[in-house]
Amino acid sequence: YCRQIIGAYDVEQVSIEGLMIEDCTYSWVEFPSGLTFYSGTAVICNNSTISFRDTIVTSSYSGISCSDCDLEIVGTEITKNSQVGLSVRGDSCLTISHTIATGNSIGIDCFSGCDAQILNCLIAGNRECGISFGQTSAAILGTTIAGNSRHSSTGCGVQSNSNSETFLSDCIIWDNPRTFNRTHGSITVQHSDLDGAFEGEGNIASDPMFTRGPLGEYYLHPDCPCIDAGSQSAEEAGLSDRTTQTDGTPDSGMVDMGYHYPIAEADVGVSCSLNADEFAPGDVIRASMGLENRGSDIAVDIYAVIVLPDGSVISLIEGAFGVGLWPWHSDLLLPSGFAAGPQIIFELAIPLSTESGDYSFIAAVCWPGMEYSGLLSSDESRFSIAPLE
Repeated sequence: YCRQIIGAYDVEQVSIEGLMIEDCTYSWVEFPSGLTFYSGTAVICNNSTISFRDTIVTSSYSGISCSDCDLEIVGTEITKNSQVGLSVRGDSCLTISHTIATGNSIGIDCFSGCDAQILNCLIAGNRECGISFGQTSAAILGTTIAGNSRHSSTGCGVQSNSNSETFLSDCIIWDNPRTFNRTHGSITVQHSDLDGAFEGEGNIASDPMFTRGPLGEYYLHPDCPCIDAGSQSAEEAGLSDRTTQTDGTPDSGMVDMGYHYPIAEADVGVSCSLNADEFAPGDVIRASMGLENRGSDIAVDIYAVIVLPDGSVISLIEGAFGVGLWPWHSDLLLPSGFAAGPQIIFELAIPLSTESGDYSFIAAVCWPGMEYSGLLSSDESRFSIAPLE
């Protein structure tokens, strides 16, 4: 966990793994010699060999900046940095895979002689541009570039300038103001889904039908035309242990276009109980819930519902009940080892007009936005309400 700059200069090998690097804000320091040093970039590297694995670089003025480096990035999140998420320049060689760049000004910026390979990355929700190249030779494979520059008419998914050569295959580029912006650069695309027609073998221009799933918003709907539409098998692409589907089915056969999520795993438990199993109108129901996370950190939706005798449902929502199935808490982060309860979550005086019959109180934990199709754990307490005497 770091809130300061990490610097590597003329270093033969640096490995950064499992760190959270955040809140490096823009500031300056003037040394007695008169040298002014401007900081705010979380990681600065020059003429070094450096690797990042399973690291988070977030909420800084700028994320990672490298010049004349051999740079490998795997399984990393580069998010919510005020300026560029990843900047690579000079005589650098970049290999980046299974990485997310979102919420930055520009997701990835490579220029001045860089060679770049981008494999199975999600570049989404950046404010100005998804990926920008200048004097760069780049291959983008199996990557989703979506929802960038939504509030800017001049933004784009991929920018290729200054004699850059960009090759894309098995990608999805969708919902950007412009798919490409080319100025003295070349772009070759095959077996990709583009928001607008683009010449190339196997290219399509169809809504990818993005669907929210366990780990994000860019899973593919089962009817999505991008499924099995890539250029090679999922095994050949190295993605047969990952998924584009909300149910976690590993990709097989021809590779699906776009970003593949890791297969989500969870080990959560929920319990529920009532203060009695038989009630009468006017009695008070006290419902308790317990919750634990035995696995890794995850985000979940939590439901607390009552099923009526006719099968309809009312849900606890922000301290009150509403008709239908609604989460009590949405996108709730459960850290590894979290445990709470059992504790009372509501007390309800049964109205005198309540219908008699058999009822159920159900507590459930689901993947965010997936309702019962993403059920992880549930418990049920049945009870009855007698007729009013």
